[in-house]
Amino acid sequence: MEERKLTTEELETISRLQEQKDSQEHYTERPRSQRILAWICTGIVIVGFLLMCYWLVTPVA
Repeated sequence: MEERKLTTEELETISRLQEQKDSQEHYTERPRSQRILAWICTGIVIVGFLLMCYWLVTPVA
């Protein structure tokens, strides 16, 4: 059985259809609990950074 070669136009059509399919896939949001935990962790890192800066700036008594 011989395989049929695709023409340039057919390849372009296939490529265009694939791009359309890829662009139609939409973003699914993360669960609310994950987003809240991410913000809490970010806050902890920022507070830790600020406390470290404060500790480095304050003179040792």
